[in-house]
Amino acid sequence: MAIENKTGRSSIREMSAFQLDVSDCDSILHHVRALDVPCYLIHAQVLELWKPPTVGFRTIGLWWTDIYKLAAAFRDVRMRRDEQRGAAYFRTSAFQDIETLAQSLFDAKGNLALVEQYRREGVPSLYKSN
Repeated sequence: MAIENKTGRSSIREMSAFQLDVSDCDSILHHVRALDVPCYLIHAQVLELWKPPTVGFRTIGLWWTDIYKLAAAFRDVRMRRDEQRGAAYFRTSAFQDIETLAQSLFDAKGNLALVEQYRREGVPSLYKSN
């Protein structure tokens, strides 16, 4: 399995939607196909503690989802304000607290649940262009 880590200043619980550049979505799925493995996504809430020239950061929250939960939570694609690139928007309900990840790894038969889903369903589409 693969893990994609995304960081930001906001808590998943404070966001109205989780945004992911369509190029990031494409990159994630490219690697899923190339490596032939499913992928979890981790969102880390990271705050800056010190300003340059010396910088310091502190992670204060972690949430997880997988490519199937994220795909099911897709809302729409919009152009980001002041940018010329599209972002896919997802419902934040796709994410769970990091403490639940370990108990979600295996199915009732003791198999890696995400690997089994990947074998059954293949690579999902994370977003749909308008």
